[in-house]
Amino acid sequence: MNHPAITAETIAAAERLRRAAMAAMDGVFKDIDAMIGEHSAASMLTITNFTGQPSLTLPAGFLERQLLSGGTLSSDAQSEPGPAHRMPHGITLWGRLFDEGTLCAMALEAEFDLGGERPPTG
Repeated sequence: MNHPAITAETIAAAERLRRAAMAAMDGVFKDIDAMIGEHSAASMLTITNFTGQPSLTLPAGFLERQLLSGGTLSSDAQSEPGPAHRMPHGITLWGRLFDEGTLCAMALEAEFDLGGERPPTG
């Protein structure tokens, strides 16, 4: 199978773009140690995966969710709800480039005290 060649010029341009994004994110984190947000914050995940920002996702509790009779999560008010289930809920911490130590995950895990709790199976 023939794949189009990626030229050195294209690779260099992509690396320049990545470096520019890293500099922009460095500016965002200039006056803060870390950001905290929903584990599914897609825009933050996209940019920080591209720039290499350290991130850590950890449990922060459980949420009650209604399941449909087929076992899928209910997001439609018209659907027939089934039994409620406790679903794990997480947060993500994002830190400055090359500064993983500021994310202090162990202290947060101890504060949330969720280490022994597991969602129901089945």
